[in-house]
Amino acid sequence: MRGAKGRELGQDAEEMGRDRRGAKNSRVCHSHLLQYFPPDSTGKKCFPEFGVYAFFKSMVNEECSIVYAASISVAYNTILIVKTLICLGGAGFLLRQWIVYGVGFLGHANSRVLFNFYYAMFILLGLNIGVLYLIDFIRLRLTCALLDFRIVLALRGICISSILSAHLILILMSLERLYSSFYPAKFEKSSSPKIAVALALLVVGGSTTYVMLNLTAGFALFYDHKVALADPKVKENAARYIETNIALSITNGCSLLIFFLDIYLNFYRKIKQNLTLGASYQLVENRRVILVLMPIEIIDCAFTLLTTVAQILHAMYIKDATPLGRQIFLESTTFIVSYPLIMAIIIEWKVGRRKRAVLPDETSIDYFENLQKFWA
Repeated sequence: MRGAKGRELGQDAEEMGRDRRGAKNSRVCHSHLLQYFPPDSTGKKCFPEFGVYAFFKSMVNEECSIVYAASISVAYNTILIVKTLICLGGAGFLLRQWIVYGVGFLGHANSRVLFNFYYAMFILLGLNIGVLYLIDFIRLRLTCALLDFRIVLALRGICISSILSAHLILILMSLERLYSSFYPAKFEKSSSPKIAVALALLVVGGSTTYVMLNLTAGFALFYDHKVALADPKVKENAARYIETNIALSITNGCSLLIFFLDIYLNFYRKIKQNLTLGASYQLVENRRVILVLMPIEIIDCAFTLLTTVAQILHAMYIKDATPLGRQIFLESTTFIVSYPLIMAIIIEWKVGRRKRAVLPDETSIDYFENLQKFWA
């Protein structure tokens, strides 16, 4: 490797010498570098072979070699195709579930408001990461088409902030269930959708600001430059990238712990016998909401935990990975991007099945029998 680089430097030195002796302003055309330099006096875009431009040529050639390796990698291209279909298909399916079923299966007004934001976060996640995978796959069909790092940071940042926002929204919903478990009578009287909207907006805004500041190193990285792979982690933001993954793991763990506490309080705690009708209804409502949210919460937390732990361990213990090898590992372990599709399937299973059970068909109009199946 060093020998090849030495020969290349030697050739560059010889070319620079020829330029200085014979053609001071000589320019040599390279098809894959045309986008970087203005046309010369003849109208052709050519690359000058001396000074700082020789160094830039070496740097761009290295990036182009990574792009070429990615374009011929069966594993990487397969990952891009499969994940593009999963992400965009999942976002579309989840959007359909949101339109058809809405949030009516959650009884309390605050829960409905918060779950609307939860829907939106994962639809946004699926669309953004799906578009990024599609762009990546298409540009690999071209010759040395590099990615604008600002696009990578923006799309990856929105995805990570969507996941963080979704976890915090689940924590808010779990705290609401926690409050209703201790004070069921007061809970129904203290409904305030406006406060729920304000809290959700605060969560989304705060999460987005935090993630983007970390990924861009305080927006220092948000300038016009090209990269070979859609990896948001570079030397300048490596420490903050790990910090962001740790934050995801912490919110993930907190969300799961509070949810398990809700399960204990609503299913296993001894309930007073002299509950009012309103308190009894609230207990039933808590249990119904928990049963709907249980698979959503567990799968979300499991996928996020696996993804963040894998990223942290890779950063800590694998120091000599090639850029393409790291990117394949990154894409192979980001299970959370498939969550929009899984969430849509869960909604169909938990909500759609029950709604269809109470709808009479042409051959059966036994309304009460269907209603009994609904409440079973």
